[in-house]
Amino acid sequence: MKESINKLPLLATKYGWIYTGLCAVLGLILLIWPGESVWYVYYAAAAAVSLLGLWRVFKYFRDDADEGREHQVLASGIMLFIAGLMMLIYAASLQDWLPVILAMACFLLFAIRTQGAVDLQRMKFSFWYLLLIAAAAMLALALVILLAELPLNTAVILTGCAALLEAIADACGRVIFLRLRKAKKQADSAS
Repeated sequence: MKESINKLPLLATKYGWIYTGLCAVLGLILLIWPGESVWYVYYAAAAAVSLLGLWRVFKYFRDDADEGREHQVLASGIMLFIAGLMMLIYAASLQDWLPVILAMACFLLFAIRTQGAVDLQRMKFSFWYLLLIAAAAMLALALVILLAELPLNTAVILTGCAALLEAIADACGRVIFLRLRKAKKQADSAS
């Protein structure tokens, strides 16, 4: 049992369906309960950022290899921990900035999906444009949230839509990636 639990992060990273599921759950929560749920999500995200920072600091001191030290694992861990703490401490004063934070999250997803679409297009995969459509939708949502000066509940509902769209785009991207990997294995075995 302990061995299978230890392999869970590797499996989650390898297949990534946990991220897809979390995006879908987050989107549904924000759509169903837009009022207070955004603050629960905010506090959970702040705590997760802090815990990720602590994990990276722990990883730096635990790993014997120099690989972690070359990539500033300790420095990024300390910064993540401090960022999470600042998010927790200054949550009340960030209320006016929450739509901007939500829009920035959509901009980040736009950049990630654009990268995925370009990568698939460079590999000559025919469905690359699906990720580009998802990227364009993320960009549109970010601009609407940022420029329309919407009430917080409306911005949260749009962010819930963005999270659901991200879950769908991520699932499509993962299916495409798995098919590409399977086709590559078949081509390698045929050679």
